Amino acid sequence: MMDRGQDDRFGGPVGPSPAPGRGVARAWVSRLREPDFRAVLLVWAFCCLGQAMLIRSHGSSLPWCDEWCLVAPAAGVEPLSISWLLTPANEHRAPLTRLAMYVLGEVGSLDMQVMHYVGLGSMAVGALALVATARDLRGKSSLGDAFFPLVILNPWHFETVVIYGYAYAIATGLLCVAIRGAATQRPLGSTRSLLAYLGLTLAVCLSAGPAGNFWAVGLCGVVVAGMARRASTAWKATGLIGSTVVAATAGAMILGIPECPWHDSFRSESVAEAATVALKASLGWLGRPPLQALWPWASAAILVPIALIGVGLGRDLVRIASGKAKFDDPGRWGLAAFLGSTLLVSCAIGYGRGRVPSYWDSRYMALTQPIGIAAYLLMVRMRIAPAVPQAMAILAAVCVGWSWPETIQTTRGYHERRLEAERVLREGTMPISVAAEEFTETLGIPRSYSYQMVGRFLLMREHDLSIYRGRARSFHGIPIPQPLAWEAESLVPAGGPLRVDEDPVAVGGAAALAEGPGTANLELEVPDAGSYRLCIRLRSEGDARKIALSMDGAPPVELPIEAGAGFLPVVVETPFALDPGRHTLAIECPAAGLRLDFIELVPQPEPMEPGAFAARLRARQLR
Repeated sequence: MMDRGQDDRFGGPVGPSPAPGRGVARAWVSRLREPDFRAVLLVWAFCCLGQAMLIRSHGSSLPWCDEWCLVAPAAGVEPLSISWLLTPANEHRAPLTRLAMYVLGEVGSLDMQVMHYVGLGSMAVGALALVATARDLRGKSSLGDAFFPLVILNPWHFETVVIYGYAYAIATGLLCVAIRGAATQRPLGSTRSLLAYLGLTLAVCLSAGPAGNFWAVGLCGVVVAGMARRASTAWKATGLIGSTVVAATAGAMILGIPECPWHDSFRSESVAEAATVALKASLGWLGRPPLQALWPWASAAILVPIALIGVGLGRDLVRIASGKAKFDDPGRWGLAAFLGSTLLVSCAIGYGRGRVPSYWDSRYMALTQPIGIAAYLLMVRMRIAPAVPQAMAILAAVCVGWSWPETIQTTRGYHERRLEAERVLREGTMPISVAAEEFTETLGIPRSYSYQMVGRFLLMREHDLSIYRGRARSFHGIPIPQPLAWEAESLVPAGGPLRVDEDPVAVGGAAALAEGPGTANLELEVPDAGSYRLCIRLRSEGDARKIALSMDGAPPVELPIEAGAGFLPVVVETPFALDPGRHTLAIECPAAGLRLDFIELVPQPEPMEPGAFAARLRARQLR
């Protein structure tokens, strides 16, 4: 029976398993003695440093796109639940990645830079694991093994590493470690190793959307192949049950992919179109900048390795069928199964995104890089055409250098606008309802959802999340009060022209609706004295074209209303000087159909005579 200490990972006899900690330490000491391994390690370090510098210079603490769904749980407004973890983002359902983002959001107060660095760390560990894997399979290091850090830490991963934390950076690290297990036949060593491997495979399934589902099934190939060898009943039962659970989970998630009608126009209209796009997508791990110049010649980077692997596997099958060879290398067939699953992912991209020329975009690199990884490792394991993996490494190095200029230019464009959003929100001198109109698209959300962004900005500010973490409210070093905000429906007085009405595009899902003309007196509590600008988010469904506002009985200020334009912020530019305490905001509703959604008082720096600011700042510094 095959169990602990009898895995025969590389085709030869093995003795008892060494103590895990001591064995790992000795293995790394042995690797580090080799000059080629140290050279590859240096490439890995430079790749990590480049990505870290890119995060530091062009990253942002603000969420991006789907990451805004993390604000409510981080603020404690929405509880962590299974349904929330299983909420899809387009066709992608990745509960484990969501859970990781939730935990990191709790630890780092939703600072997305923390998530970017953790994602980079996961990818770096994954790349290092594969470098060690290739060395272990070959029995010695090769400079060609720099292929792994050059691909996994390619700058063209910028959307996964720098822009978007809720992507597949963490999943990439998990996948690389799982690939190492399959390539070195780790699960064949003992039942305990098998359970650990199956758990890791299930984690890949739950962390990388539909692509992860395909990969997880492919990773089970080494377990299925191992069942053909002599093994204990417990090992075979565990392998069968575990592989079935992984496959069933993957199948259920694939069958449960939600319909996205807005993606119907993206799909290929013919088999030929889907096949062409699938071939192009299978090269996505090289990065768009070089591929735009090298296509179609770049297709050799995947067609040649797959052809050589196919010939080698076909020859082995013929020898096994004729009785000239035994089925004695589960690692080889396991990697072949995984390679097949990675090609299925490119086929899915070819069908689902055939009409959209985005398959070489940065975000697809994480989905296609397993193709190159599996092909490289399989060629090393099969010991065929050593020059081809080395050529793949040289090509990867060329692509890294080719991709850096466009990566820097693109990330700089993202960063400049997001940096402006960070500054405006952190200073707090612009109403957040105005900031939502201006920066919603900058932060990866369609402008039609700006009402959601108002609520999210408010939650972040109230709970000191992301850019508001540790914020000291000041203007050029002079402290000013905190901005104040109220949902209008929470201020509706009894007996006035306003009533609370549900509204799906209002902040909080409700607004204050005027049922007729009249004056509504809203009570606002102001904790600190200061000079405040008033902003009201409203819309008119009736004949109202202007609105009159008055604070504490002062002469009213009339403001125009753009009818039928949806909710828009209306700002009183002249600040109100308010003392601490309760103040009355009188709103004259000229007609029925006026909806009030969100009211803000935004502190402004006090106006000063020339030279007064410098004197006040100097006095403050002396104190």
